[in-house]
Amino acid sequence: MSFSGNFIDKSIISNDSGYCKIDTTGDTNIDGKFCFNEEQATPTAPVDGNGWLYTKSDGKIYWQSFDVAETDLTSGGSGASDIIFNSNGKCEIQTNGDTFIDTNLGIGINAPGTLLHLKKQTTTSGTPVEMLRLQAFEGSNQNLVKGDGPSINFHVAEGNPPGNVSELGGQLAVVRESDGDTDGSSAMTFWTAISDASPTEKMRITSAGLVGIGTDAPSTELHVDGYQTFYKSTELPGNNTSGSANTVNKIIMGNAFSPQINVMYPNNSFTDSTELHLKTANQNTTTDNSPSRIVIAGLNGYTTIGYGFKGTGYMLSVNGGTYSSGGFTSSDDRIKYNEQVINSSSALNLINQLSPQKYEKIIEQPAEAVGNWIPTDAEWPTVKDQYSWMDEAGLIAQEVQQIPELSWCVMGEEVDSEGNQTALRLNYNDIYAYHISATKELSSQLNEEKAKIATLETQMTEQQNTIEELLLRVSALELL
Repeated sequence: MSFSGNFIDKSIISNDSGYCKIDTTGDTNIDGKFCFNEEQATPTAPVDGNGWLYTKSDGKIYWQSFDVAETDLTSGGSGASDIIFNSNGKCEIQTNGDTFIDTNLGIGINAPGTLLHLKKQTTTSGTPVEMLRLQAFEGSNQNLVKGDGPSINFHVAEGNPPGNVSELGGQLAVVRESDGDTDGSSAMTFWTAISDASPTEKMRITSAGLVGIGTDAPSTELHVDGYQTFYKSTELPGNNTSGSANTVNKIIMGNAFSPQINVMYPNNSFTDSTELHLKTANQNTTTDNSPSRIVIAGLNGYTTIGYGFKGTGYMLSVNGGTYSSGGFTSSDDRIKYNEQVINSSSALNLINQLSPQKYEKIIEQPAEAVGNWIPTDAEWPTVKDQYSWMDEAGLIAQEVQQIPELSWCVMGEEVDSEGNQTALRLNYNDIYAYHISATKELSSQLNEEKAKIATLETQMTEQQNTIEELLLRVSALELL
């Protein structure tokens, strides 16, 4: 039997046995109460493909199908556990005890793929879709405190099967950041635990977006209390077999034009120990394309400062001018051996062979300093504006090399193993030592000359006295 017109929203189909049957291939919506008006005895099992939903004199709801025997769906309308079908389409489970579901549970999906499977249509608003809500509430006469909030607890298995032993291994919690009841500012926290110990907080993201690792009070966007390790495992020495990248790791201090700290392989050698590079960029130049300003070699700790400047084998090599308000050089006799006093006479002779000059000198090697990059004297006037240079007075390394006794004061080669021109280096401290010895020789010679002059002055004084005495005698004779 069916009704239409003013009763189009209601439909009843009944047979002589008093059963209600709804035939449909789609969804059936009951917008109102679904009532059982008659108590039934246990019916005869239905045929295959059918099932019965009915009430009995005990007030409970039962289900029976061809494959499932009579099953109690509730423990009574006033019992400890009820299933209530509301008119708004929701299913509400009220219980004073535990509810056990020994299968996958799907919400919004009829074929759940795991113990709890939630499905909901997304929106086009660009915001996340709420799928699950955890709500902690304040009880009567209860004051909220810092650290209150809901959490998801993770228990890990412990012991051997078939036991169900597990212990709390971690938590994901959102907690209050203050004690004020009206201040709901919250932080997301991450907790882990070692065996047989309660979880402790390891990381949090505050309401202001600050991330703290090892601290619950981060003061910057990333605040780490403890040691940090940064690397790309596939690029570590011995792991990079393809040689596809020479950067093991990088820390970018802003955007593409900002400073970077890179860990890199030297000379694209993917098996050697790595180097630490500090990069900066010129205006409108990306940092990745810029040469390194400071390089600290991983193998020997040598440090190089300057654009595109290769190390010179010293603990610190600087490409460019330097300034220091003071400095010292170790000069302890205990670390010196085979000492030889520099002969002052020969030192003076060597110093006399040096030719101090004033000149214009390139003080910063360009980044693209490869091949024959050093201008000749003839080229210099037309290209000098392309280089960083300054006026200076000093010695010429090649000229010092021509003095056998001083050639060891010159270091480096004019061309390296790769065919690139490199600047020779002169240890002026060595030259100064010879200069001191030569100065001592001059001082000794000066003192000898002073002694000679003193002797001559004495002799002249004596002669003057003799002359004056003779003049007096001559005058006396003239008076006779």
